[in-house]
Amino acid sequence: MALTAPAWADLVQISRAYELEPGLVNVPVSPSSSMFFSNCKGCETTSGQLNAQTRFSVNGKAVDFDEFCDAIRLAKRSKGSGIVLLRHLKSNAIVSVSVSL
Repeated sequence: MALTAPAWADLVQISRAYELEPGLVNVPVSPSSSMFFSNCKGCETTSGQLNAQTRFSVNGKAVDFDEFCDAIRLAKRSKGSGIVLLRHLKSNAIVSVSVSL
């Protein structure tokens, strides 16, 4: 399938995904707090707002907020762990956060 030039011009980015090292992500304090993260050491810190619609998962399994925070703490101490975060650009809401241990 090919896109024509006019169709390409209509595309608008609404979300951005981040693949993050656990050491560059803070552990949020509540399910409605801001979550701060950075793409690399020395890079500018970015934040997004958690809310009731934010989805949390660990190793592909949906978890509650407390389990998610525990997984971030564990990921910070584990080699080979990672975090993928999806942030809605206009509202700055964090749509989902997935921790891989």
